[in-house]
Amino acid sequence: MKAFYADYINHMFRFYIRHQDKQKLNTLTPVDEANWNACEKVFRDLSDEDQKMMTAVFGNFGMLGDCMRDYSTQSGISLNTLWERLSNVTQQTAKERGLV
Repeated sequence: MKAFYADYINHMFRFYIRHQDKQKLNTLTPVDEANWNACEKVFRDLSDEDQKMMTAVFGNFGMLGDCMRDYSTQSGISLNTLWERLSNVTQQTAKERGLV
């Protein structure tokens, strides 16, 4: 079952991955800044492999499921494993952001 905050966290990470240079972001609302900071903290603590996955999946403009399937094919990592890893990152980010 998908957590109630999963879509919100996915949105946060799409923004973070596409705008990793915070200096170039001139007009962040306090909420956007808190979201960006939570993503940055979690992302920095991820393994290189998970950082690569997050960058590939959320840097793409396609639907999340399609991006996960494409990355699974490219990386040779099973789709179930990728979803499990994404779920763990989502939970960590929700905790860091204070959503749970």
